[in-house]
Amino acid sequence: MRTVLRAAARGGRRRVVLGGHSWGATTAMAYAAWDFDGSPGYRDLSAQVLVDGGVRGAFDGTGEPVHNSPEEVRERLAAIEDGAVFDMTLSGVGLGSRAENTQIWYQIAGWYAHRDPDGRSILQPRMPDALRPPLPVTNAGLLGTLLTSSPS
Repeated sequence: MRTVLRAAARGGRRRVVLGGHSWGATTAMAYAAWDFDGSPGYRDLSAQVLVDGGVRGAFDGTGEPVHNSPEEVRERLAAIEDGAVFDMTLSGVGLGSRAENTQIWYQIAGWYAHRDPDGRSILQPRMPDALRPPLPVTNAGLLGTLLTSSPS
């Protein structure tokens, strides 16, 4: 990736914006933080565009492989057809017991925190158990909890 980005920059004559969606956004953040023999990756970039990703701790993983046997996939699809929205079996993406779609909650919490940071969170009681803080929080507090707490 660094070879491509440096070629795109043409020796500093062009600005490079690194973007990514979902896992790509997390990868873009990792690139910016990477130490290339004393030169951090962010120095290669003019900006970043992170869409639905870039979650803290996403590369930590659970240490367990993600299993996707045909039987397990059929079970997951059947659960979704029966109304299961949060598929906690997707936890192998580095969010511990949190589902892959946790990032959607981060975005919604961010919107509320931007609009009314000191208001009591109306989103909190609607969140999945794995994400919901145990005590009432403000909108900004909910976002802060999501971004700084380690996955359970």
